[in-house]
Amino acid sequence: MNLSAGANLQNDIVRVISREEMAALPIRRYEGEVCLVRTPLEFERARADLLQEQVVGFDTETRPAFRKGETHLPCLVQAASARRVYLFQLREP
Repeated sequence: MNLSAGANLQNDIVRVISREEMAALPIRRYEGEVCLVRTPLEFERARADLLQEQVVGFDTETRPAFRKGETHLPCLVQAASARRVYLFQLREP
């Protein structure tokens, strides 16, 4: 990787977006494949695919807490490439 190219990329990354700018963005629908990872084989396939990527989006879903001091552990992890989204369910419902 060219270090100067990486430095330029960091300067091009938008760090803050206003509500007005957000509202002006087009609404898009993800058109890639969505894979629910349930077995060790599916996990290995997802892992191999994601390791080929340079950029992977990552998100977690956690049950909401309604009482002060109440917390819950994440129940779902999402890892996304340009081609696929992988859903890893951490807890059974």
